[in-house]
Amino acid sequence: MDFQDIPKNINSKEKKEDLLKKIQKEKLESLKEVIQDINLMIEKRKLLNKELFQDLDKIKTEIRNIIINLDTKEFETSERLKTISELRKKIIEIEELKVNEKLNLWRDISNLKKELRTFIKELREKESKQEILDELI
Repeated sequence: MDFQDIPKNINSKEKKEDLLKKIQKEKLESLKEVIQDINLMIEKRKLLNKELFQDLDKIKTEIRNIIINLDTKEFETSERLKTISELRKKIIEIEELKVNEKLNLWRDISNLKKELRTFIKELREKESKQEILDELI
């Protein structure tokens, strides 16, 4: 709402009441939108986590398949053993990434929920004030 839209001369009590109600309603709607956005961000973060885990698991499976293929060779060479060792290290790194992602997911969602609680509290306070204002008007 733009304050230029407010008439310069508000004569009637009804106009003042309507204007006040409109301002309060817009504030409430704005808070509700913020709450919806935060909830959406939480869901998107969870989805991102799921997709990341799927991708990491695919990579891990591919690495394991390569290891199995290398293990089935008849002759053991130092080069092949070295490659297998490096690939196993990659699997460990992927597992470390997964652990870090779990922690980051928890942090991100925790922060979003903290923010969400703040806005929900503010919304409830404004709704309560709106009810009181409606009773007075």
